[in-house]
Amino acid sequence: PCPSQVLTTPTGVLTSPGYPKPYPPMSHCDHTIHLPEGHRLRLEFLQPFDVEGHPEIPCPYDSLK
Repeated sequence: PCPSQVLTTPTGVLTSPGYPKPYPPMSHCDHTIHLPEGHRLRLEFLQPFDVEGHPEIPCPYDSLK
């Protein structure tokens, strides 16, 4: 399980469970980012963003949406 987070501050850090260690199997994380109207969101990945690849299936297990 992954605790859901709601981010409302102008800046912040979002990490996977147990970071910097690999995240646990079967993790499902839903995070919400709320911004005031007219503001923009910029995501910066401080390290390479790495998810496991699964070429044998059409829908990957790991994703960022």
